[in-house]
Amino acid sequence: MKKTINIKLYKDNELTQEYKNINSIYNETISFNIDNTHTKITNTNFIRENDEYIFNIDLIQKEAYYILKEKNIKLDIEVYESSINRKEEIIEIIYKIETEEPVTKILIESE
Repeated sequence: MKKTINIKLYKDNELTQEYKNINSIYNETISFNIDNTHTKITNTNFIRENDEYIFNIDLIQKEAYYILKEKNIKLDIEVYESSINRKEEIIEIIYKIETEEPVTKILIESE
């Protein structure tokens, strides 16, 4: 089903970016595009992909990797913290990985 969503991105609990009225495919898997990057969220994974890379984090198993497409290189990334919580029309994703210093939190609200 198609839904409009609003997205807030926090770094160490400070709001750093906000996107409103983003068109998405919203069901068991949520898909949307922002800034030429496709994002997909499943019950366990947060995946971002564009022409240069694929970033995939398994929020339950606490495993992540980047694939650099041009060089066809896969880089495993240590995950220090990760979780996904779904409550009605709100999804909260939290993660901290070795390549980023602050904790990242993403709130997705459907309208």
